[in-house]
Amino acid sequence: MNTILIIAGILLLTHQSIAQIITGGESGADKVDPSKIKSWMTDQKTDYQVAYHFGFSDGESLFLLIVTGDSCYAQLKYGEFVGSHDYTWNYIPFKNVRIEGNKFFSDKTDGEFVVYSRDNKQTKGLIVYKPWRRKLQDGISEFGFYQSPVQVWFSGKFPYASYRFLNETELKELSPLDLMIMRNEIYARYSYIFRPDGEIDRYFRNQKWYGAKNENVDNFMTGLEKQNIKLIQKIEKK
Repeated sequence: MNTILIIAGILLLTHQSIAQIITGGESGADKVDPSKIKSWMTDQKTDYQVAYHFGFSDGESLFLLIVTGDSCYAQLKYGEFVGSHDYTWNYIPFKNVRIEGNKFFSDKTDGEFVVYSRDNKQTKGLIVYKPWRRKLQDGISEFGFYQSPVQVWFSGKFPYASYRFLNETELKELSPLDLMIMRNEIYARYSYIFRPDGEIDRYFRNQKWYGAKNENVDNFMTGLEKQNIKLIQKIEKK
């Protein structure tokens, strides 16, 4: 009898937790039907390497998840207006990121990868237990839709320097100019302001995707990007 009561209690708590999930929509916070959610399981962690879309309108954000080797990196990308017309992007790197099964863990929130059935379609996504861009009551989670492969969000000649580890062998095959461009592209993707009229400044001002806005972007970068910058600098010195 006691065992039955314990199991019933666990099921009730689980149902209450799952029942309180919202997702972005035209109303800003559409409820998710928990009966239409199932676990998204895969043998390859890289399948979770996706840009996930959260929220709606002013509360929109992208959650970029990168899986390379045995390491995982995550970064929140969201925009906001500075003044009345200037729209700028902000980035928050997550720390202590890891994936176990279909569970996601980090220093800021945990979650799970799921498949959500809605309007006769199945959409993969990520549920986070502590949403970052919404002021929600405790216990309410948020579902982020599978937006696109994460790679499409990195511009430049060497976009992969932001989503996978570089190695010395491939870097030694590049010219000094390409090494300089690769290293500085990581900064440029965060709209870093280079020395005016310098060689690098002139190069990036000719790139359609670049815009100079930020004097310091160190807090935007992921640990992967910082590690790649150090490796490029090492090869440059040689």
